[in-house]
Amino acid sequence: MALKGNGTVWVWGENNYGKLGDGSTTNRTTPVQIDGLSDAAAATTGYRYSVVLKENGTLWAWGTNGNGQPGDGTTGARTAPVRVNNITNVAAIAAGFDFTVALRTDGTVWAMGANGEGQRGDGAINTRGTPAQVPGLGYVAGIATGYNHTIALKIDGTVWTWGDNAYGQLGDETMSCAG
Repeated sequence: MALKGNGTVWVWGENNYGKLGDGSTTNRTTPVQIDGLSDAAAATTGYRYSVVLKENGTLWAWGTNGNGQPGDGTTGARTAPVRVNNITNVAAIAAGFDFTVALRTDGTVWAMGANGEGQRGDGAINTRGTPAQVPGLGYVAGIATGYNHTIALKIDGTVWTWGDNAYGQLGDETMSCAG
């Protein structure tokens, strides 16, 4: 996936589960533009799904949907962009393997999708098909994700991590999961 300077989104490659978002499951050997995303501000991909942040602070997603990745509260693959429910005023996005994290302009962090390793940060292990706020963080300035873990940079300069820690990726000198 590529985000051009004019806000258009272009995709190509394998298209299982509609992960390209062009309304089909046809593999593409040359880039095609995604309809309806002429005002994208950021784009990210997870495993077989994609998420775009529009300039107006809304999220749009498509692709596989076994763990609620598109965030529209449904199951079943999405071959074209759908609006992510229950979240507005998004400033940044990050996608892990099969979960998405969003940072709102008010400094709150929201997550959706899988949570088997605690990567959403809400203490649950179930999947979530719509975004929910990560509790207890206060104001966050930046976010990032790994395969099954999340990183948040708070406004005070401290770094907070949660999720899979099998290889010490949380940086807390342990090697276990922390949800």
